[in-house]
Amino acid sequence: MLVLRIQFWTALTLLLGTLACRRPEEARGLLRYNESESVRSLDPVQAFKRAHIWITRLWAETLFEVDSAGQVAPALCQGYRWSAGRDTLWMGVRAGVYFHKDPCFGPDSTRALRPEDVVYALRRAAHHPASAWIFSPVRRDSAGHPGIRLVRDSVEIALKRPQISFLKQLANPQAAIVPQEWVLHYGAAAARHPVGTGPFRFVAWHPEEMLLFRRHENHWKNAEEGRAGMPPQGVLIRLMRDRQTEILRFVQGDLDFMAGNDRSYAVFFLDQRGRLKEPYSGKIRLEKGPVLNTEYLAFHLERPCPPCQSRTLRRTIAALLDKTYLTDVALEGVGVPAHTSMVPPALRAYALPPAPPPSNERCTLRLMTTGPYSLQAALVKDMLERQGFTVTVGLSDAATHKTAVALGEYDFFRGSWIADFPDAENYFSLFYSGNRAPDGPNYSRFKNPVYDALFEQLCATEQPDARQALCARLDSLLTEEMPVIPLYYDVQLRFLGSRVVDLPFDVSGHPDFSRARIRD
Repeated sequence: MLVLRIQFWTALTLLLGTLACRRPEEARGLLRYNESESVRSLDPVQAFKRAHIWITRLWAETLFEVDSAGQVAPALCQGYRWSAGRDTLWMGVRAGVYFHKDPCFGPDSTRALRPEDVVYALRRAAHHPASAWIFSPVRRDSAGHPGIRLVRDSVEIALKRPQISFLKQLANPQAAIVPQEWVLHYGAAAARHPVGTGPFRFVAWHPEEMLLFRRHENHWKNAEEGRAGMPPQGVLIRLMRDRQTEILRFVQGDLDFMAGNDRSYAVFFLDQRGRLKEPYSGKIRLEKGPVLNTEYLAFHLERPCPPCQSRTLRRTIAALLDKTYLTDVALEGVGVPAHTSMVPPALRAYALPPAPPPSNERCTLRLMTTGPYSLQAALVKDMLERQGFTVTVGLSDAATHKTAVALGEYDFFRGSWIADFPDAENYFSLFYSGNRAPDGPNYSRFKNPVYDALFEQLCATEQPDARQALCARLDSLLTEEMPVIPLYYDVQLRFLGSRVVDLPFDVSGHPDFSRARIRD
């Protein structure tokens, strides 16, 4: 492994000089990146993985969108209002929005977006197993049909109970608006030939090789004035599975950016302080941003083991873990220590309560985890044993671990939570008693009536400052009871080549290709 790394490092250094000079003609006007994950479908209802999410955001749009600060705003929606009880939502549909030109529309080749398209697309997503979770708050009739309907020129959605954050769930690409003609015309092949309203239209897909999109000439968003660079005329996505090949192509100038938290990025480009190594400084631009993933340790509070029954022990274990040291060693500094809160910093604007001090209580623990996280587990074991605890570590494969956690077979275990939608409410839902596992994500089986009442109040509260105040109270309760121990928040590394003038990312770590700016 060491020899391979030295050889690869040498190759990168030799190729670095070509970074700014290679400008193949076929790349002119295109923004280029690589997707190393397997791409099997372009149907938005399947867009639950990062690769598919990024691609879907090129060609499809949703009713709402979330910006880099986590604020929600209308996109294809043209105005909305809630009922007095906050359990029914009415939305208008933006005028002047056109679908991409495509044979599925017949001789006219395109048409304007209509409210009927929204109803069709949302019902379609609500019935699909992969995207139905978005519509879990929506009422269904006795036949299982979701409460989504057309009322005059508005779209009505009826919820089971108030949930203001549902707007952010509608910003998920799996809830993208697509025309019925697309499905009728292409049938099973629709997943290989997408049609939407997004800033780029589909051109070609050569499996295992490339995807090509060109700018949508009739896109409803006006070009932003006064920004440096020019909007890309298209996006070229290479489909190389090998990460080393991707890095080499980026250094050669064949790709314009890379983004993610893959450890190979840090190994080859960053020093021990998380900064660009000298050969790349001034030639590559490094940015860091959130990806809304929290790694944590959890206790099954219904089991008889000592820490599961003693919040004093849970607080002590939490207080004795050096999260900064763990992040520096296990992640080489590419992460943010999570001192008390499950909620990533990008989603909270309130002060965190101080962590409770440790006690003199000690016990025996068995920490269950998976292979990729064995280093983190070893560090936790070492830190606690230095303080008088007896700790063993159990390893299982990811599938076994996931099943055992859901079924409640472990006392003390590692977990992670990637936000389903960018709101603190999603993290607090992990401790709502109505979400008790295995039917929901409350894997610690935490139950507190005061917490539940505050959480339900949060769901029904629309005003941002009031929501943050409720979040602060929920976080205080969790700090007192400590059902889980947050360890760290993941960080996304973004490497931008010389052609990229600007490439904004949202709070979830997804690029906004419509606002990108490049130079040729």
